[in-house]
Amino acid sequence: MKLITGSAKKDFERWYKSFHRHMTHQDFEKNTYLVYNRILLAFGKFISEHEDVEIITDIKRDIILSFLEDLEFEYSKRSKGKRQKFAPKTKGLYIAILKAFTGYIDDHCDPDDNGVIHTFEPEFKRLAPKNINKKKKIKYLNDDEIMNTIDYLDRKIEERGSHYDFIHSLAIKIMIYAGTRITETLQLRLGDIIESDITNVHGVRDFYEIQLFDTKSGEEQFTLIKKSNIEKELEYFRSIIGEDDYIFKGIGAEERIDRSNFYKSVKKVFESAGVKRQGLHIFRHTAAISVYRKTKDILMAKELLRHSSLNTTMVYVTVVKRDLADGLR
Repeated sequence: MKLITGSAKKDFERWYKSFHRHMTHQDFEKNTYLVYNRILLAFGKFISEHEDVEIITDIKRDIILSFLEDLEFEYSKRSKGKRQKFAPKTKGLYIAILKAFTGYIDDHCDPDDNGVIHTFEPEFKRLAPKNINKKKKIKYLNDDEIMNTIDYLDRKIEERGSHYDFIHSLAIKIMIYAGTRITETLQLRLGDIIESDITNVHGVRDFYEIQLFDTKSGEEQFTLIKKSNIEKELEYFRSIIGEDDYIFKGIGAEERIDRSNFYKSVKKVFESAGVKRQGLHIFRHTAAISVYRKTKDILMAKELLRHSSLNTTMVYVTVVKRDLADGLR
């Protein structure tokens, strides 16, 4: 797709339509569409009226900053002067939206006549607020810790294969790979995990869809997990319980395993696996960090975690940047 065909206004509208189709196929939530559309339409109007933007490649750092300042001014007027500036988190979100849009253009535009591909990425360097999510410390498993934990779970099933080995393995893997909360996980019935109609390039259905009924929002939701990650565990439970039965309970027990008991089990798993971590929510953080690192798309992390607002998910962008900085020190 050609980067430039005419005026900045015309090309922005063309790329916006393409990006909008891309978002539609990603099946994002309605709130995500609304936020993205609002900011991008405002940005399109801004550059169409800006005298320094004649073609789309005139979108530079100063233009982006001017747009954000314009948004802040409008925000201040609506709040009747009670707030003069955006919160760092809000500003960071708007920058992420613009970066996602221009990043889409970078990935899909054709080279120019000299074989050069334009990129907007340099315009966003050091643009995000420095204090965004500064106080929030996210704990998660690194790659080695994930591998050691999963290897330990698999080894216990192979060596012993007790009922609780399968319980620990399935619950932890669902939280690591599907990003579920512990309360959502322990409420699962066998019939809540169904084969998804999503297929890979070979036409094979390679995902399970996990239906979640006891969610934080109170709404019915779903998430996905690769079949290969939990196949052996599901085979075990299919052999002993029915579709309507809760998964995470002892053999013959009436009550499901509660959070506190599972916390103790996870603590023992970490100790045995040589992982110096603790807690249950660390698995959900791990899922978010993993998918963001893999895709570099904050929307994917948002959809995995089923956050209602992108502001909530933005913390993971900061975590990845901080880890990169630590690694370069």
